[in-house]
Amino acid sequence: MKSLLLIFCFASFGLMSQVNHTPIIFVHGMLAAGDTWSNTVQQFRKAGYSHDELHVLDWNTLNFNRSAAQNQLDSLVEIVMKSTKSKKVNLVGHSAGGGVCSTYITTKKNYKRVDRYVHLASGNLPVTIKTPTLNLYSPDDLVTGGKDIKYAYNHKIAGLDHYEIATSDSSFRVMYEFFNPATELTTSAAEEVEHIRVAGKACTLGKNQPECNAKIKVYQLDATNGTRFISSLQTVTTDEVGNFGPIALSPAEYYEFIVYPTVGGKQPIHYFREPFQQDNGLVYLRTLPSSGFASMILGDLPTNEEEVGLAIFSASKALIHGRDSLFVNGIEITTDELASDKKTAIAFFLYKASDKELEDASPIHKFANFPFMSGADVWVKTSDEVVRLNMNDRKIVIPAIPSAEGISVVVFD
Repeated sequence: MKSLLLIFCFASFGLMSQVNHTPIIFVHGMLAAGDTWSNTVQQFRKAGYSHDELHVLDWNTLNFNRSAAQNQLDSLVEIVMKSTKSKKVNLVGHSAGGGVCSTYITTKKNYKRVDRYVHLASGNLPVTIKTPTLNLYSPDDLVTGGKDIKYAYNHKIAGLDHYEIATSDSSFRVMYEFFNPATELTTSAAEEVEHIRVAGKACTLGKNQPECNAKIKVYQLDATNGTRFISSLQTVTTDEVGNFGPIALSPAEYYEFIVYPTVGGKQPIHYFREPFQQDNGLVYLRTLPSSGFASMILGDLPTNEEEVGLAIFSASKALIHGRDSLFVNGIEITTDELASDKKTAIAFFLYKASDKELEDASPIHKFANFPFMSGADVWVKTSDEVVRLNMNDRKIVIPAIPSAEGISVVVFD
């Protein structure tokens, strides 16, 4: 059973803590994973929830037979109820994860296990649903066309995109009040600490298959030019479900994580992240799947000495033309073609897709109609030595690593 689930990795942060709230299980949406809930989980922690009261479920979003995900959810519900000695759990489902959760609670056995449910930016609810349900949505969500739905308490938050409705502080506050109607929300202030504890999971994009026994090297970087200060700070190995950590890192420093998959032929992935500000047990390091749909659409990623294979992820919201800006070595990526409001793009893949030496972004190629991901025909050259990325008012500088040595992934929180 353990191999089928991601048990929330904060359990490795310490011993079993006291359970004072109904435990919450968070279920992500299409192409996403447990790190969707990183900010939300941190907010619940500040509001007094223990590690053992907060859990995430990873499921294969590229398998359109949702029964497997519902079976995983059922197993996790049993594990959480047993470990916390709680009679019920609360559920939160985002987008396609809302379909998994709402279908799950239509049966008599399951709805008796679920105290309350938050339906985030998802579709209509089954008519047979009996669990008290909050439909939390944004009228500016152009993926679902957010609106009131039957059989639910409805709450709308204007100005949020489809992904932001799952990650924003304002959504957290509404969820907290729904789960704790008799309790006033109070949060603890962040404390200055010498070290940040980081843990998470290595898994494949979309399928969320764990990278078992994968080696991860961690380097500290010079923020001005992206070079490594010393040899690797730490080397860790993922366990049988892909989890790693916790590892101790310094706040306000930039780091590179290199994942070496155990499956032969898969490229290493170099992850570059903004400085950690607080403990984070949901740091995900995605690798590229070697088969299936995601592998097919990303099959043109380069493997040569002259070009950087670059992917950029926005962890908390979509990047939308006119609202946000993303530049790579001075080239605008958030064009109307690549970052339209309807695209809701949170991931951008940059690589030379034509024989021309393009110096600026051209229209989306390869997966123009695929949601949440954009591919830009942009040649990021290793001869430039560094790659300078600017997202809104934030910046990250990384070394120009040849794609023959792996794909570089930059994550903006």
